[in-house]
Amino acid sequence: NTTPAIKKAAQETQRFAKLAIQSKTPVRTGQLKANWQVDLKGNGLNIRNETKYAIFVEYGTRHMAPRKMLTK
Repeated sequence: NTTPAIKKAAQETQRFAKLAIQSKTPVRTGQLKANWQVDLKGNGLNIRNETKYAIFVEYGTRHMAPRKMLTK
């Protein structure tokens, strides 16, 4: 049973996390930045981006350096 204050704090945390990640996301087409999803799952936040190339931008490849949107 979640009290309204806890629910409001959780929603604010979700919003803050999404904005923080989006601010670190490089933009070429805007698709990567627009596809961030943050929600509560269990006792923590579930952060995901289902854009096919998100993992390559995050961790880099042999051709480009990692951008570390999440792991900073």
